[in-house]
Amino acid sequence: MPDGSRPAASWMHRLGASHRRDGGFVLPMTILLVVMLAISSTSFFQHDYLERRMATTEFDNHAAFYLASAGLERGRISYDFSLQRNQPDWKALAGGQTAGFPIDTSAPSLQNCVDPSNLSTCVCPALYNPTHPGNCAIPRFQTAMNNAGKIDFDGQPVDPRDFPAAGAFDPSQIALYNVRAFGIDDADYLLAVRALGTVRNERKLLEFQIRGRWLGLVNCEGNDINNCPNTKGSLIYHYVDGSPPRQIPTASFPRLNAPLSDSANNYYRQRTNFAWLDSAATCPIVPIGIDIVLTSEPDLTKPEEIKLQDNCYYFSDHNITVDQSKNQSTDNVATGVVIFSMGKVTLNRHMQLTNTIVIGGKEVHLNFNYTSQGSFLKAPHPYPAVISGGLVTDGDNHYTSGPIYASPFADPGNPLTSPYDPVADQGRVNLSGKEIHGIVFGRNVQFQGNGLVTDDNNENAYDAIPGVSYPPGLATSSIEPKTWKEIH
Repeated sequence: MPDGSRPAASWMHRLGASHRRDGGFVLPMTILLVVMLAISSTSFFQHDYLERRMATTEFDNHAAFYLASAGLERGRISYDFSLQRNQPDWKALAGGQTAGFPIDTSAPSLQNCVDPSNLSTCVCPALYNPTHPGNCAIPRFQTAMNNAGKIDFDGQPVDPRDFPAAGAFDPSQIALYNVRAFGIDDADYLLAVRALGTVRNERKLLEFQIRGRWLGLVNCEGNDINNCPNTKGSLIYHYVDGSPPRQIPTASFPRLNAPLSDSANNYYRQRTNFAWLDSAATCPIVPIGIDIVLTSEPDLTKPEEIKLQDNCYYFSDHNITVDQSKNQSTDNVATGVVIFSMGKVTLNRHMQLTNTIVIGGKEVHLNFNYTSQGSFLKAPHPYPAVISGGLVTDGDNHYTSGPIYASPFADPGNPLTSPYDPVADQGRVNLSGKEIHGIVFGRNVQFQGNGLVTDDNNENAYDAIPGVSYPPGLATSSIEPKTWKEIH
């Protein structure tokens, strides 16, 4: 072999040795990469699983919240009823004494509690918790009688069979809501409503309180919602939440228990219904058959002028006018007075009538001035300031405190006759410059000019008026402000 070929052979030898060394390094690197990819894939799958699980849990959590919210609102409507009074009797409801609302007797479970071992998280704490005395009422839509085919037994939770959007839920998954109500304070007519929404393992428990109220600040008989009231001017309405002016169907409109007549059936004709009145023997005698004038300083030579005296009851089969006598220099001031005329009552000029009720069989006319004279008419709660069998009008800037009621129902025993229009004037309230602190009832309610109609932000303004019945069939249960809360 020539000497010049030796370096070439040496070079080839070294190249082969290098290839042998590289082959031993690539294999471990390949295995390492495969292992790393396997670990990464497992990690990715685990991450994807966790992400999906978190998304599902978040979805279920929101779905449970919305189911509970739907249950609350449905419960508010279900407990929306009235008895023979303005507000429902929540104590009777929660005590199982109201037809269609059975009480809950079930034991704590995951269907009615977030945690059955923690009774405060139950949809019916009144059943388990001594700090919430009483029972829980099951809503009508969770009774077998009122929701046949969707509820198998009273108190069964609502499932997708009774969901408006039932297709949004997988039939195999758990999706429920459960609603109960329990009394808080019967004197204030408050009812707590709780709803538990459940989607798979997620639960949401919500609560709010509702107040039974179906009267508005102004209440018009009939169905003309566009003219209740008919306002001409810059009138200001102030009312508590849930009590705007409203139209009430004839069948549900509050009405007098008996017509305004000289009858024992008429609540306002019985002076014994007004415990603050003095004995009839100590009050002036009202002559019959003539129009009379009530005044603090009567002219004793005029038989029609009668002394206006505290805590007295005045009834006349003719018209009554409260006015100053010819030479009177002081205002007519009285308290605890009941004035009842089968005809028209007119309140004239300067007067300050406290704890006073005015009843007119045909009309009550308010003709006294508050702005310039400081005159006013204030009724004792819950009695009305004014009740009329037909018409309520005014002629000055008056101030009244207490309900004003003009009956939209004709009285066959004392019908409106000339100069009244028996159709247009029946139940008509037509007031101009005024300040009214109380709710108003009538068929045709019209306000003109500037003024204020307010309930003084007082729930008690909507209490039932004595001598007036409130037919069942119309109610609005309003949510009490600042009571909505998420229990869990």
